[in-house]
Amino acid sequence: LKAARKSWRNRAQRRQAADQPVTMKTISSILVVSPLCQRLQIDRRRALDDKLTVVTFRQGSILSDFSQPATDIHLIVSGAVDVYRRTSKGRPQKAWQAVEGDVIGIEELIEQHPLGWRLVARSPLIALRMPRDIFQKEIMDRLGAPTVLALTHHVPFLRQNLLCRNWHPQAINRFATITRIATFPSGGYVLSEDHDSQGLFFIYEGEAYVERHKRR
Repeated sequence: LKAARKSWRNRAQRRQAADQPVTMKTISSILVVSPLCQRLQIDRRRALDDKLTVVTFRQGSILSDFSQPATDIHLIVSGAVDVYRRTSKGRPQKAWQAVEGDVIGIEELIEQHPLGWRLVARSPLIALRMPRDIFQKEIMDRLGAPTVLALTHHVPFLRQNLLCRNWHPQAINRFATITRIATFPSGGYVLSEDHDSQGLFFIYEGEAYVERHKRR
C-alpha cells in the first residue's frame, strides 16, 4: 500500500510538472543543477539560455535506437530516460537512468559503443534541445572530453550504485571526475588473492566473478 501511494504521488507530480510552463527562470535553474553545465562560468551558462528549445516526449518514446544514433542533444528538465547499450550477445542492457539535469544524446560523441545506444523515455519528459554545434563550442571545447564523459556517463552510473546512492550530488560529481576506465580481457585478472590492491573497482560494463581457493 505504501509503495502504491508513493507511485501515485510520483505520477501526480510528473503530471503537474508537465503542465507547468518552462520559463527562463526554470531554464537557468536547470543549468545550475546540471552536473555538466554547473562547471561552466556564470556568463557562459547565461549565454546558453536563448539557444535552448523546450521539447516534450511521451512516456515510452524512443529518442534514439541502436542503429539510429541521436540527432539532438537534450538537457532533462523533468522526467527520466533509460539508457541502454547492447551486450556482446546483442541483448539490450540498461546502463543507467538519466534524470533532471542530465544531458543525453551525446553518447556516440563521447563514448562510441560498437553496438550502439538506445534512449527511452521512462516517463513523460520535458527537455531542452541544444544544437550540436553549440554543445561542441560552449561545453565540449571548454570542459574537454574526459570531463564531459565523467559528468554525463559516470555520474548517473555511480548515482545508482548502492555504495554511492546516498552520497551528496557534489561528492558523486567529484568522485566521477577522478575515476578512469580500466579494461580487462575475457579471462583476465582484475584482482589477485593475497595481493594488495591500490584501487577500487566498479563494474561499468561486462561481468566478473570472484574465485577463492579455486572455487567460485
